[in-house]
Amino acid sequence: MADLSNLLDEVDDALGEEEDEVEVPNTQIASYEDNEDSDDNDDNADREHVELPAALEEFEQQQQGYGSEQEKHDEADQDLVELETNENHHYYVKLKRLWQQELACPELLPLDEELVEAISDQIERQQAVIDDMGEEPGDIEALLGSVLKVDCDRAQFMLSDLLRMRLWKIQEHPLHMRDLVDRMSESEFEFLKGYGQLFEGYMRRTVLDHVAKDALKNLDEPEMIDKPDLEQFVFVRVKETSEIDIGTEDEPSIQQHDPGTTLITRYNLVRELFGQGKVELIL
Repeated sequence: MADLSNLLDEVDDALGEEEDEVEVPNTQIASYEDNEDSDDNDDNADREHVELPAALEEFEQQQQGYGSEQEKHDEADQDLVELETNENHHYYVKLKRLWQQELACPELLPLDEELVEAISDQIERQQAVIDDMGEEPGDIEALLGSVLKVDCDRAQFMLSDLLRMRLWKIQEHPLHMRDLVDRMSESEFEFLKGYGQLFEGYMRRTVLDHVAKDALKNLDEPEMIDKPDLEQFVFVRVKETSEIDIGTEDEPSIQQHDPGTTLITRYNLVRELFGQGKVELIL
C-alpha cells in the first residue's frame, strides 16, 4: 500500500508539473502581447515626435513663408496693373502719334499742352514707383522695376525728342515763326523772343550795318523771309476716304483713296486734309 501511495503521489506531482508547464507559456504569451502592444504605442509616439532633417525642415519653412511672398508679388502685380490704366495708355498713344507727326511734318504743328503736362506727371509718378521697387528686396520686384523703367524711358525719350524738334524748327525759321505764336507754348514763345534778339544782333553786326539803309526796306517783305519747304515729299496714310492729287504741277492727277491707303506725295497737296484729320503723316 505504501508503494501504491507513493506511486499516486508521484502521478499527482507529475500532473501538477504539467499544469505548471502549460500555464507558463500562456503567461509568456500574454506578457509578449503586452510587450508588443507597448512597443506599438512607443513606435506611434516616436512617429508623432519624430524630428525632420535640417533640409526638410528648411523646405517646410519655405513652404510656410510662400504665402507671404506670394502676397507681395500679388501686390506688386496690382501696382503694375494700376499704372497701366486705360487713361495712361491713351496718353501714351496720343504722345506717340503727336511725336511722329511733328517729325514728319515740315512746318510747326500746334502743341497739345494738356497732353504734355499729363505725360510729364505720369512719368514723375512712374519714376517714384520705380524708386520704391528698387528699395524692396526680391527678384520679382527688380524685374517689375526694370519693365516700368523701360516704359518710362520710352515715354521720356518721345517727349524730349518732340520738344527738341519743335525748338529746331523755331531756330530754322525764326522770322516766319512770328506768325505761328498761337501754335507755341509759353516757354517756346519765350525761347523765340530770346533767340530772335540774338539773331537780330548777330545779323546787324555782320550784315545790316554794312548795307545801305534804303536796302533794308525790302527785308520785311514776305518773299524775303525764310519759310519751311511745304512742297517736300511726305508719306501719308489715309484715315477717311479722300481725293488726293498725286500728279505734278503740269499734270495733276486727282484720285480717290480709301482708308488704310499709304502713298507718298507733296505735303502742300495734303496739308488741308491733314489739318482736317482725314490723313496722317507716317515716318
